[in-house]
Amino acid sequence: MRIIPAILIAALFCGQSVFGQSVTVLKAARMFDGKSDSIVQPGVVVISGNKIMAVGGAVPAGAKVIDLGDATLLPGFIDSHTHLSMPFSTDYNGAVLRGLQMNVSEMAIRATVNAQDSDGRLHHCARCGFA
Repeated sequence: MRIIPAILIAALFCGQSVFGQSVTVLKAARMFDGKSDSIVQPGVVVISGNKIMAVGGAVPAGAKVIDLGDATLLPGFIDSHTHLSMPFSTDYNGAVLRGLQMNVSEMAIRATVNAQDSDGRLHHCARCGFA
């Protein structure tokens, strides 16, 4: 079973234009809407432009429908999991060793710099050679 954050999928697709906004419907086998204590079947999320307009209900006429099959939708959920003090490196073992050589203050400084990086890219520090 796949779990798909609906807002991320919605950002990738366009549909019918209504009042200048594209209308896209994500359809899946199931949906957890966060309002009830049960799974809704089938899962339907209506997106207009870049906003979720409806969760559940009927598919609007003429909307672009993206059928995700045997997936579970989680409308509005955002994956905010991150490791600010552990930036990505293609040399995982080397990164772990460099991380063990840093004291808590150095790790806090690195985490602060990474937290300030608002465009989602990883911070690369040329001074310390840590990528």
